[in-house]
Amino acid sequence: MGDDIDERTFSVPGNHDVNRNVTPGFSSDKFLNLQNYYFDVSDNGKELRAQVTGRFEAYCKNDSTQNFGEWITAEEGAYYFVDEQRELGIIGINTAWLCEGDEDKNKLSPGKHLVEKALKNIKDCKIKVVLGHHPLDWFAVEHKRQIEALFGKNNVIYLHGHLHDNWITPQFGSGQPFLAIQSGAAFQAREDDVYKNGLLWAKINLEKEIISLQPRSWNKNHQDWSLAIAFPEINRKNDFWHFDLPGRGNTVLAPVAAPLEVPGGWSIKNAQDLLKYKQPLEASLAIRYFDGAIPSWHIAASSSIPKRKIVFKIADYFIGQHKSNNSIIVALIGAGCEGKSTAILQSAFHIVTNSDNWLVLRRGVETNPLVPEQIIPLLLPNFNWLILIDDAENLIDSIVQLVKRLPPANRGRVHFLLASRDSDWQASNNQSLSSIGCTFYFERLSGLQQEDAQEIVKCWRRYGDEGLGELKETKQEDQVSSLLNASKRDINYHGSAFFGALLTVRYGNDLKLHAAKMMERLSKRIIPTSGRTLLDAISYISAMDAAGFSFLSRSVLAYALNCPEPLLRKYVLQPLGEEAAATTSSDYVYTRHPIIAQTVLSVLTDNMGEETDVIYIDLVNAALSLYKQDYVLDLASWRYKIADAFADLGRKGLALSIVNTVRDNEPNNAKIFTKVLHIYRRAQLVEKACEMFEKYLDNLTQEVDRRLFEEWAITERMAGNYANSAMVSLLSFSDQLAYPHRLDGISDKFQSLGYCLKSLYFITRIQCTRELAVIVCLFGMKCSRDAEQTAEFEKNITELDIDHTSYSLNIDKFIERMYDVGIIAHEYITSVFVKDYLDRFDALTFIKLKASLKLIVEAPTGANYLLR
Repeated sequence: MGDDIDERTFSVPGNHDVNRNVTPGFSSDKFLNLQNYYFDVSDNGKELRAQVTGRFEAYCKNDSTQNFGEWITAEEGAYYFVDEQRELGIIGINTAWLCEGDEDKNKLSPGKHLVEKALKNIKDCKIKVVLGHHPLDWFAVEHKRQIEALFGKNNVIYLHGHLHDNWITPQFGSGQPFLAIQSGAAFQAREDDVYKNGLLWAKINLEKEIISLQPRSWNKNHQDWSLAIAFPEINRKNDFWHFDLPGRGNTVLAPVAAPLEVPGGWSIKNAQDLLKYKQPLEASLAIRYFDGAIPSWHIAASSSIPKRKIVFKIADYFIGQHKSNNSIIVALIGAGCEGKSTAILQSAFHIVTNSDNWLVLRRGVETNPLVPEQIIPLLLPNFNWLILIDDAENLIDSIVQLVKRLPPANRGRVHFLLASRDSDWQASNNQSLSSIGCTFYFERLSGLQQEDAQEIVKCWRRYGDEGLGELKETKQEDQVSSLLNASKRDINYHGSAFFGALLTVRYGNDLKLHAAKMMERLSKRIIPTSGRTLLDAISYISAMDAAGFSFLSRSVLAYALNCPEPLLRKYVLQPLGEEAAATTSSDYVYTRHPIIAQTVLSVLTDNMGEETDVIYIDLVNAALSLYKQDYVLDLASWRYKIADAFADLGRKGLALSIVNTVRDNEPNNAKIFTKVLHIYRRAQLVEKACEMFEKYLDNLTQEVDRRLFEEWAITERMAGNYANSAMVSLLSFSDQLAYPHRLDGISDKFQSLGYCLKSLYFITRIQCTRELAVIVCLFGMKCSRDAEQTAEFEKNITELDIDHTSYSLNIDKFIERMYDVGIIAHEYITSVFVKDYLDRFDALTFIKLKASLKLIVEAPTGANYLLR
């Protein structure tokens, strides 16, 4: 290229030129907000960009081209070159400003204003070349549209790399053409690796108005750069491929129509795209995956990762069936962390790369919807489409609508591969998939087969002692059986047989140490929106999972962490997935395995001295606080289930703290007040519960129902307040209380009431009380199915020393004696509230009770189950 090569060489930074340890907490979302000034060509814009320019310090210091990297920190944020005849103008832009990691696609921008200003400097040049590292598809959608418009209006040639392959794409922006040309990497990998080292020569003929391209790749056998086949043969002449310059003619490769926008969170891959991932994994990535990191295409399609038998079974089914006129829907169901996500990615890879004319459309973000109006235009009828959806349970209705609305040209060409946790699948409307004329079946992934275990262990061995972990201490001939035995234990304890077994055999007794190291790393990773850490996040998730609570939703976790829900995936769920710590369904968040949850809690309490009980209180408070602003999934579980569960375990203090937190959030809710009293009673704090009735009953603005009175009656009885209990129980039968009568369990209510009436009689010696006690016991004996309970009724009657043979199941006498007792019991009542109700007792009616008693009389003895 001559002595002035340094003046004729132009460079731009890429993702590998970014030092991510500098300002790691910056928010790319702020930069992508078109209302902000980060990409302005001004002193203010330059100052704002200082948040990211420091990440390119090494690039700037080592750029030996004529620009010396100074443009990165300049006001213009780009550079340009124009030859003396102004035939060629070149601008360099930085597409890597916002690079963060493996999930950069659709999150980048070189800055529209910076690009626009740079293009103005070469606007009168015949050929306009733009240099950038990333393809346009990696730009954020709104930025991409505006920059494409600038490229189209200027008919630019956009030269980029990043994907390590040679490619050309004629495109349109604002209705005008430009060219996007992708070059391979001159040194990307060793000679024996899957990625090919390549380069792309180009020359322009201004007279003929064509650009000629010559792709080459490194041939390890001949140790030279050989001609590569990268472009369509129709454009080839000898060793060059020729294309019209944009805006100069009808480019042979011109698209039929402007490119369609793929909805956010979705992506399209062809066989060529997927084959790029078929390469060995670096040890660090492989180990992270063995530890349970959520798989990506890069991992699942790698030649390092073994494919289980289920992968080939699913792939062969699609390949064999897809020529029919029906859409195929296959659902892979299994327990959490059973390997479903890897299996469907690998199945899709096998289908698309081993069959002709297949494309895969994948939902990569589990919360993104499937909108038929957005998806159907993408499904070009000259391809077979595999729509790949993990956590598919929340998209069943959308899939049904999509299939019903497919145009005739797509029939038999659009197929679905779904995955879901079995519990979520069972709760979904999955039955509708078999009623829309599709070929539908599901596979259950459960258990680890001998062949799969052999391939897994063989894969671990390739990565040495670090791959095998504790299994390295096991004789080689016993390693597979150790993994199989662990999987059998795991399926018995946790319902899964894969990930738990992997952790058990690879870490053994060191699992706690492994978790402690992970938690130390998480404690240093700040959630930018709140200042909380990822350790806080995994602590919340683990506490719920370890206790068997499966209703921690994304929204509640986001609220507890003070992280806006739209940013939860980016700042919390994705990093935890990379650490193999947590996973998600479309609605809920879990640890990757119950073993992880239990180990995290153990480290928190034993190693870090944390009080984990407060976690549940925090989460309950978050759920109920969020409810005041928005809908909360499983609200009843947050209100009642957690407190009940800990009461069942005998952890009364925690149960009381939780239920009081619930009451503090909703102090006027009668149903919650009932639960509070129930937990106090279970904790043997009946006097405290009685005091709470007196203190808070007037605060209840919601309609008080009979369940509250039933709970109140039991509490008063346990406190020895028999008069109070008897009268509250009688009050609970009245028509004036909300909630219908429940006849299942009414014999228990009669047993408690009969005992209290008997006790009240011994206090008052008033005959109507004695008679009502006998009648109640007779009705109790009629509907009881329990011999011990029946004996208790008989004992009460005996102790009342009355000949009950003269009594019958007289409904009218039952009601009459109730009114009598209500009148005379007033002076024996200690509760102000009960006295207040008794003042109006003669105004109460018991029509519903009469109907229930009639059913009891007419039913066979002990048949109260018929009356539910």
